Amino acid sequence: MAAAARSAFSTRPSAKRARPTPSPPSPAAPQASAELAGTGLLEQVVFPALYPSERGVYAVHADETIALWKSLSGGNKKLESVVRTNGSNRHNLTYGEILPSSFAADVIPLLGPMTRDDVVIDLGSGTGKLCVQLALETGAGRVRGIEFASRRCDVADEALRRMSGVGSEDLGSAMAKGPVAASLFGSDWEDADTGAVPEEEEEEEAEAQSTAAAITNAAAAGPESARVPAHLEPVIREAATRLSLERGCFIAADLSDVTVAFVNNTVFEPDLMNALLRKLATGCPKLRRLVCLRKLCCRHGRRCTMTGAPCTAFVHPPTAGTLNPTWCEKTTVFAYDIDQDGRGLVHAPPSPTTASSAPSAAAAANVASPARAPRQVAPSTPRKRPRDEDAADAGGAPTTPPTVQR
Repeated sequence: MAAAARSAFSTRPSAKRARPTPSPPSPAAPQASAELAGTGLLEQVVFPALYPSERGVYAVHADETIALWKSLSGGNKKLESVVRTNGSNRHNLTYGEILPSSFAADVIPLLGPMTRDDVVIDLGSGTGKLCVQLALETGAGRVRGIEFASRRCDVADEALRRMSGVGSEDLGSAMAKGPVAASLFGSDWEDADTGAVPEEEEEEEAEAQSTAAAITNAAAAGPESARVPAHLEPVIREAATRLSLERGCFIAADLSDVTVAFVNNTVFEPDLMNALLRKLATGCPKLRRLVCLRKLCCRHGRRCTMTGAPCTAFVHPPTAGTLNPTWCEKTTVFAYDIDQDGRGLVHAPPSPTTASSAPSAAAAANVASPARAPRQVAPSTPRKRPRDEDAADAGGAPTTPPTVQR
């Protein structure tokens, strides 16, 4: 597996210039990266190297949060009320993470294939782990993340700095504070003490065994001993050039370039979710797919269309799947396409364009199909209940109201 990953990653360009134009990765690269995530390499080696300490990062101060949201509301009183409600409830801001292996296997396929023309965004990116994974495992030309909690933004900025400088002497020593065996990743693993790289390459079988040993030893040694394998360093540096981590409010941000969006809306209040949907429906002209963890509308129907609800901008029903987070054993994930032809309007008739582009079989055979006659509804005769007959015989009024004939 390690050899396959090395051959796949070696096809990707290394970041030798300040900010090279991102090129589409090899089709095998995302698959190899997903396999690495499945084996635990990304979670137990790469992430600990980029995030050596997250202690206290999820502590949220209500006053700071409310002040930030209010400053980003632009004087909109209704928006201020929405963000104040969500910002003051710290339980709405801290719940857990999505496991990297599950994100690679369950979420990234729902996002769809991406090229260097795509811009994918994580709305509420936290410390930026999912953004890092998207940059490493997809072919998106740009990966954006937006987060408003200052501590998480600080950690995300530090992780991006480490990504950009991974492999440098000073960063390498900082990432390898503890002793790590030189044979962990075969010929590609640099010795933590001497910095020497073995000259002769090991066999495929030995590399596979050393990869498994790396995961086991890294898990046993703890995050302070994590170090990125040398053959992954160019890949990580290149991914950093396509990664943009922003701090602020995603409702106030410019999302005009976004083509694919992900949002963990597990604990979003209804007002905040409606504001986000209106933002995506009106401020994202290039958006084609949205992946989220809660349905945009649990009771989508005609009333949504009649009231102009923002959920009508998306095609219903969504594509559904499952994933593994840290806050529960399993949860559902939904993928919505942007409505382009009225399909989001429930029970709406097909548009003329759609009807003309897909002729019926009868039309294709030049067979005139007879017009369907309107259904005849026979008038119904009310049937008296026994107690009504007794009441009528006694000269009284029926006990039940008369039935209205159609």
